[in-house]
Amino acid sequence: MVVVIDGKRWEMNRTKYIEETEHAVKQLFEGIVYYSRMLEEMPNPVFVSDTPFKDKESWEREFNKWQEEHRQEIEKSLEKSREYLGLSFSKATLGGSILQIASMGIELCSSNTQIPSCCTSFVKPKQKAIKHCIGREVRGLPIGIIIYAARNQYNHWDDPKPHHITQTVFEFLACNHDYGRVRDSAFDLSNPNVRIYSHNILNLLGWKSYEKYEKDIRAII
Repeated sequence: MVVVIDGKRWEMNRTKYIEETEHAVKQLFEGIVYYSRMLEEMPNPVFVSDTPFKDKESWEREFNKWQEEHRQEIEKSLEKSREYLGLSFSKATLGGSILQIASMGIELCSSNTQIPSCCTSFVKPKQKAIKHCIGREVRGLPIGIIIYAARNQYNHWDDPKPHHITQTVFEFLACNHDYGRVRDSAFDLSNPNVRIYSHNILNLLGWKSYEKYEKDIRAII
């Protein structure tokens, strides 16, 4: 495929695309690892007592003593928590950027024209999303269409009304699992505690390293 970037024509294929984006994607994964380590290294002091809670005075006396003895640990934990939460948007942005690069690779290099049965209810003929209906299945959907929906959600996270395909894919992910009759909050677009779902999607795909990402991308484009 020939693409035009900054007015120049480039012959693009799977191998060239992966090679050209390798450094950037590796840097993005390294950034995610950095934030994950912050969480792992966060001290987590826990108060434990054999005193029944109904004996409130004794319990509070023990707790106050424990709190005083572990004040530095508690303050450090709170400081790290605030730092991590403050940088969570940055972590989500890194994940979204990986999905953006993956989706662009599919857009440029995929020649798929078939809509699998699991996608016929929400992907229609001649839609560009058809190119993304490829790859191994996760929760009953090809990972290409999951990448497509996740990229859209990342780019339009503040849109009160998500695109139909985005909404349908996330609804499928939230309901099609082995957890019983509950919605998976990690993919529930109505979850008030999540704005950008990119990192949850990376975990779902198993993309915890560049090598895992590259294996899938090579397989689908």
